[in-house]
Amino acid sequence: LVVFIWLMTNLIAAQSYGMDMTAILTLGGASAFALSFAFQDVFKNLFGGVMILFSRPFRVGEAVEVNNLAGSIEKIGIYQTRMRGWDKVPIIIPNSMFLTNAIKNITGISQRKIQFVIGLRYQDFDQIKPVVQEVETALKSHSDVDGDGLLRVVFNNFGDSSLDIAITCLTQAGASAGDAANLQQELMIKVGEIVAAHGADFAFPTQT
Repeated sequence: LVVFIWLMTNLIAAQSYGMDMTAILTLGGASAFALSFAFQDVFKNLFGGVMILFSRPFRVGEAVEVNNLAGSIEKIGIYQTRMRGWDKVPIIIPNSMFLTNAIKNITGISQRKIQFVIGLRYQDFDQIKPVVQEVETALKSHSDVDGDGLLRVVFNNFGDSSLDIAITCLTQAGASAGDAANLQQELMIKVGEIVAAHGADFAFPTQT
């Protein structure tokens, strides 16, 4: 801003003394165009930094994923942002990347989704329906599963060697990634017990 005011003051002063400003303005315009083209990436990064500071899509310490890069934000600069990846390797990201890519704020997750698929043997076809019903009942009655949210247990595929059942549910609000991992382990063990109780078993690749 200081440089701009200084230049404008000198241009106005020179014009008041009768100097022809056409050539100077033409040269200045051409120079400004060349500089803006040469420094367009710099301007994008600066603008990206300003937008981050104003819109606050994330803050220092939050977990973020952008353009297949994920980690915890350590520092937000006016030109670039430093992220610490899950492998503890620092990642320097130009701020322009946040202007053109979707940002996933992992810290802002309200609930965690648990999703896995089990495959039963083709000889256990008669047990598909009771297994599905009992697994769904077990999920709905679990205190750490949101029974009013997304909850789905469906037989959805005739696989090459298995009858596939897709299981999807949500944790209760406020669950951490560790809580979700422990809950998934608990549910998978419960599903295995239900399958065994019905005399069925999990399939593995076979040929006949």
